[in-house]
Amino acid sequence: EEEEEEVQGRQKEEGRDEEKKQGSIAQPVVEKTIQKKEEAVEDEEEEESDDDVVDLMISSPTSISIEQPSPPQEQQAAVVFDANDVNASDIGEESADEHLVRLKREKVVEERTTAKAFLESVLQRQICDNSAANEENDWEEDAFVDALLDGVVLCETMNTLSANSIRKINHSRMVFKHMENIGNFLSAADGFGLRSNYSFQTVDLFERQNIPQVFSALVHLKRIASQRGIDFKSFQKQSEKSGKVNEEEGEKLQEGEELE
Repeated sequence: EEEEEEVQGRQKEEGRDEEKKQGSIAQPVVEKTIQKKEEAVEDEEEEESDDDVVDLMISSPTSISIEQPSPPQEQQAAVVFDANDVNASDIGEESADEHLVRLKREKVVEERTTAKAFLESVLQRQICDNSAANEENDWEEDAFVDALLDGVVLCETMNTLSANSIRKINHSRMVFKHMENIGNFLSAADGFGLRSNYSFQTVDLFERQNIPQVFSALVHLKRIASQRGIDFKSFQKQSEKSGKVNEEEGEKLQEGEELE
């Protein structure tokens, strides 16, 4: 009897273990089934809401406005112009791009004029004729650029602004001596306070690769000299005064010849 009871007890325990296993297997299955039903219900609700939105768009198409992204503003590298300042009346038949190109050219011509006047006022002499810059900014045949190519004018200007900043100025016709002069000027200008982002490379001038940058550097050099208290007007006045004296002497000579 005891053995039978033990056998029955074991069978009951085995039955309970089997029920637990089946329950542990059945529970995830039930949970997955419930989850699938809930997802199906949510999908149906989303489809219904999408249908409502479509119906709303069809019934009132003008009530919904779509904003178009604004195009990125163009950034000018060398010369900065504000596109907002460009008026349609100023442009005329030009496109906006053509108008900005024209403004760049005018800016370069303005800096050329300023740079030439600056060098002549410092050296108190005319370094080239007063021919205007080419409207297309063609620097292959420009009298002012030609006067700068050998570097002599630049070195003389630098020595006037800062005495003995360049110890030797080469007057040779050799090309490498001209490039050496330009390099000496750039080194002296750097010591004078001209920052590298405003300066230029030797090839920019000697090979005419970036003449506008040369003009810009000279304009910034003038500003630095002005900040140091160097008076360019006195140079200009002396030059003008000598010119007026020569004119007066010429007029007197003409009057004397007429009297005779």
